[in-house]
Amino acid sequence: MVEVKITYSIGAALGGDGIGYTALNAVKGLFRRNYLEKAICVNSKTDEINPNLVVEIKILQRIKRKRVLSDNSFDLLASRHIKDCDVFHGWNSKCLFSLYKARKHRAKTVVERASSHILTQNKLLSGEYENFGLKNKPIDRYTILKCKKEYETTDFITVPSKFAYNSFLEYGFDEKKLWLIPFGVDTEIFKPSEKSNNIFRILFVGQISLRKGVQHLLKAFSEMNLKNAELILRGSIKPDIRDILDYYKKKIDFRIIKFAKQNELVKLFNSSSVFVLPSIEEGSALVTYEAMACGLPLIVTENSGAVAINGKHGFTIPIRDSSAIKEKIEYFYHNEKDRRKMGNNARKYVQQYFTWDKYAENLIKHYKNVL
Repeated sequence: MVEVKITYSIGAALGGDGIGYTALNAVKGLFRRNYLEKAICVNSKTDEINPNLVVEIKILQRIKRKRVLSDNSFDLLASRHIKDCDVFHGWNSKCLFSLYKARKHRAKTVVERASSHILTQNKLLSGEYENFGLKNKPIDRYTILKCKKEYETTDFITVPSKFAYNSFLEYGFDEKKLWLIPFGVDTEIFKPSEKSNNIFRILFVGQISLRKGVQHLLKAFSEMNLKNAELILRGSIKPDIRDILDYYKKKIDFRIIKFAKQNELVKLFNSSSVFVLPSIEEGSALVTYEAMACGLPLIVTENSGAVAINGKHGFTIPIRDSSAIKEKIEYFYHNEKDRRKMGNNARKYVQQYFTWDKYAENLIKHYKNVL
C-alpha cells in the first residue's frame, strides 16, 4: 500500500544532465520506497523507474529552442495529468499551471528552486553583465514574473543551500515555508583513484559563462607563474564569455573540454589537483559534490552553495575576487600535504552526509511532516 502519493514534475529529460539528473535521483528514491504516484517529464532516459508511472510530455523541437514557450507548453500539458495525490512537486518556472491544478485536488504543493531567489539571481547576474559591458538582460521579465507567482502559490519551496535559503529570507519569506535539502552524489561512481602524473592541474567543471565566474578564474591564472601547472575548463561555452575567452587565449595557455561522459569526468577529477568553482550565483552545483567524492579540495565562492566547510575541505572565498582565487591556488600548489588532507576530508564528508539515498530520505521526511 502506498503510504504517501507523490506526483513529481520536471520540465526536462528525466535522467538527463543538470536538473534532470537531480530529479532522477529524487524520483528513484520515491519509487524504491513506494511513494511515487507519477513522474511527469519531457522524456525519460532511465529504465530504473516503472514505465507505467512515467508520463512523457513531448515538446516540438522548434518550441524547445524558445525557453519560455517550452516551459509553459510543458507546464500546461503536464497539468492535465495531475489528479489525486498527497503532494505535488514541481520545478521552478515550469509548474505554475500544475500548481493550480494540484491545489484544486487539495494536494500539498512544493516548488523546487535549485538556485537563489529569482530576484537575487537576476540582481547578481545583471551586475556581472554590467561589469563586463553586456547590455542584454540575463533573465527575461516573464520568467521572473512566473517564478515569483509560483513562490506565492506554492505551500513550500525547497532549496539546496544556505546561500539560496538566505536569499528567500531576504525577500521576507517565512522560514516555515522553506525546506533546506542539499543534493547528493553517487560515491560508488565518483571515487578517488591514484593520480598518474605530477602535473598540478586546476579544474573547473560547469557552464563556461559569466554566471560561473570563469572570467575571474582566468584572471587569477593569468597572474600566476606556476611551473608544471595546467588549467582545464570543462563545459559548454555560453555566448556571454566568448570575447573573454578569446582575450585570455592570447595571454595564457589553458584547455577547454566541451563534453565529457560520466566515466571521463571521473577520470578528469582524479587527474586533477584542485577543483575551482568561482560562481557569481548558484544553487548548489552537483560538480562540487562530485569533486569532493573524488577526493579533491575545493576553492569555491560563498555563492556557490557548496557543502564544503571552509578550511576543512578547501576554501570559501568572496565572489569576484581573482586575488583570493590566486592566493588559494598558490597555497595548494605549495602545500601538498594540506591539499591531500582536505581532499580526504571532503571525500569522507560527502560519503557520510550527502549520498543520493540521504537526499531522498530527507525529501520524504519533509513530505511526511506536512501531511
